[in-house]
Amino acid sequence: MEIKRDYTEHYVAFIDILGFKDLLDNKESCDAIFSVFQCLMDNSQTKMFYNGEDVSAFDHVKHYIMSDSIVLYIRADIEEAFFALVGTCLYLQKSLLYRQKPVLVRGGIAKGPLFVEEQIIFGKGLSDAYIIESTSAIYPRIVFNKRLYEDAKKNNQSPKRTYWEALTIREDSDELCFVHYLALNYVRALDKIPALFENVFEFCQQHLDSTYNKSVREKYLWLKKYIQNETDLQKQLIKNYPGGKELIGKWVINDRMKRNNK
Repeated sequence: MEIKRDYTEHYVAFIDILGFKDLLDNKESCDAIFSVFQCLMDNSQTKMFYNGEDVSAFDHVKHYIMSDSIVLYIRADIEEAFFALVGTCLYLQKSLLYRQKPVLVRGGIAKGPLFVEEQIIFGKGLSDAYIIESTSAIYPRIVFNKRLYEDAKKNNQSPKRTYWEALTIREDSDELCFVHYLALNYVRALDKIPALFENVFEFCQQHLDSTYNKSVREKYLWLKKYIQNETDLQKQLIKNYPGGKELIGKWVINDRMKRNNK
């Protein structure tokens, strides 16, 4: 009897680990490299809540790891599918970025047919996501265009939608949308924000101080600007929290960025 295999519409994110080749060339220990993949696996099966309720779509986000890349995918007909995928991407980026030694990724999100069975994965959704990552993401960001975004909103009338889009999505200067992984609401403790941002800022500055490579410099300059913009916004939000003004007093990133940008 002929087996009919499932080849259905999915939202697919193709994500590339930036600088992975350098980890291998620098003879990073097997444990150090494995910890990156462990972080990916742990945060590919995340949870998120809305008004205290578990958002079930996150249970349907699957992952497939291929060397220095990871594919996240979810059936497009699942309620909240697109926003669950974006939320999972956010958790992945945040968890890798806030390591003591940050790891950056970039990626693309597409919608299209996908087939997955054991060790086999293929489909237009995957190839389109890969093309977006390799040609359009450019910086450490996971991107998608407005047409996909509008399609996702049109096919999702859940009241949770506006909540997710307000917190997890930003539009960049080139008019591509990207996963907003510096979102304040996904850092649980406000008092940890300055140290987390400070560590990423130092990470960017070390690379900028040591390379002439134009494409590498563009990536870290983009990330520095993203941090600065988010710092300005979050300082405005934090000052209204109890103890917020005292916390802002510890936030030295802006002043240091301004000195470095002169």
